[in-house]
Amino acid sequence: MTTDHFLLQFAPSEIGRLAARYGLEQDEEVFKAGSHIRDGKHSRENLKVVVRWKSARKIAFIDDNTDAEIARALRFAADTRTSERLAVEILDRLHGVGLPMASAIL
Repeated sequence: MTTDHFLLQFAPSEIGRLAARYGLEQDEEVFKAGSHIRDGKHSRENLKVVVRWKSARKIAFIDDNTDAEIARALRFAADTRTSERLAVEILDRLHGVGLPMASAIL
């Protein structure tokens, strides 16, 4: 019988600081950015708020897209006439966006 032990990857004194990174402020910011996208503000800045909230390590990949590519993808994805499947496919074409990120954007 093997016994696996959990090993904390950081000092216990860091728990409060790390947990603060995932508080309600970030949720409010991402909901606001989502509302902006829905309301026609299809900017890189609004997309980056969502990306940073979902997976901050993907931020650098977003800069591989042009402003026009981002605006076009967000515009089509936010259009109520676009099916969810097509919206995900369109968002997935952006660098740094996969299925989990597309889901967060939607």
